[in-house]
Amino acid sequence: MPLATLAALKQRLGIPAADTSEDEGLSLALDAASELVLRLTGYSESAGPFADFFAEVRPNAPFVLRRRPVASIVSATTAEGVSLAVSILAAETGLVGAQPILPLAAPWAQGQRLRHVTVTYTVTPLTVVPPALQEATIVEAAYLYRRGQGAWTDGSDLVGVGGVSEKFAPALAPGLQAILAPYIHRRGRTV
Repeated sequence: MPLATLAALKQRLGIPAADTSEDEGLSLALDAASELVLRLTGYSESAGPFADFFAEVRPNAPFVLRRRPVASIVSATTAEGVSLAVSILAAETGLVGAQPILPLAAPWAQGQRLRHVTVTYTVTPLTVVPPALQEATIVEAAYLYRRGQGAWTDGSDLVGVGGVSEKFAPALAPGLQAILAPYIHRRGRTV
């Protein structure tokens, strides 16, 4: 589901609402822009579950999950099978902390890093799209559409990820990061 409407994109591009000749290309651009905005911000339209992998985590040190807002932790383990107690420190930003469920004499109790940690969790799905995310989606969709006019309706050069053409995928619309700055957080890394 796109994060913005086709009508809003048409208005931004100056295309009359009654003109449906470009609707297929505009819809592809909206879908691609929506996926990009979701990926950059960590929001999801699905509750999950999702699994994030971390090469290493320090016990009691906070780290950030890729998707948000975090609703619940399903499980957390290391590659060696050590179970972890993960607490949600800030659901909106995905900030969590982990502690091994082991006796205090275990090596992790002396501050060693936990290696190869997988955290499985659910999120609260995005049901109401904030105006800034709608605006970012329109800005990116308009940018993609202008760059690819004509190519969008063909489909022969499109890759399977949300209809984003490989030649368009790396580009962000000018100003997009500024619009999304309040919604972007560090993900998948220890803090």
